[in-house]
Amino acid sequence: MLNNLSSCNILTEFYGSFCIKSIEIEEGKNLKYINANNVLSDDMIKDRNNEIFQKYNEGMTARKLSLMYYLSEQSIRRIISEQNRLCL
Repeated sequence: MLNNLSSCNILTEFYGSFCIKSIEIEEGKNLKYINANNVLSDDMIKDRNNEIFQKYNEGMTARKLSLMYYLSEQSIRRIISEQNRLCL
């Protein structure tokens, strides 16, 4: 598989400041949705959500956060809303 590097790429998935895994992807293959609950521990999800909330409060837009964390803007807004409720 590694002898034909032109037909594959290595994708490293980053969630904020931490990397969760690297996967090999064959060229032309579509990526499928992976639920964070299936690959991240509860603590990692809490850390990610806290990081998203902190960056939002520091002025980063939901759009930029969605691109950074590979989430929809709707998911980012849901995380921000949940974090706001936790602060009350």
